[in-house]
Amino acid sequence: CGVHVAPFKVLHLLQMMALAASFPSTNQDLEYIVTSARYGYVLFSIIEAGWNVFLEGYKHDHKLPFNATLLQESIAVYDNFWAQYNALGLGRQNCASLYKPYYFNLPGQQPEPGMGATVDSYRNVTAMTVWNL
Repeated sequence: CGVHVAPFKVLHLLQMMALAASFPSTNQDLEYIVTSARYGYVLFSIIEAGWNVFLEGYKHDHKLPFNATLLQESIAVYDNFWAQYNALGLGRQNCASLYKPYYFNLPGQQPEPGMGATVDSYRNVTAMTVWNL
């Protein structure tokens, strides 16, 4: 059986190990490994938080019992990791290009709403829910 560890948690562990390791490489190599691991960890943390928002939002949309506090916390985590993600892209020259919170579109086409728009739609749900308690 064994313990399941989410892939993005492995990326976080890799980042920590790279920071602690001393192996024959240049500082640039080490920085690239740390940046790449951090990039993956933060990106997949955004996706995890987004799916947590989707789950509670789905319950709300279908009139099922949902946890407004968990929804708010998941949105806060989503926002926190987006801020980290954008800072990583601005602060590291060796960072891969950043994804955007909308669906793929061809150059010149209007971006389709994606995860960001869905999370935004539930920001109002949490505000209304808190005020209606």
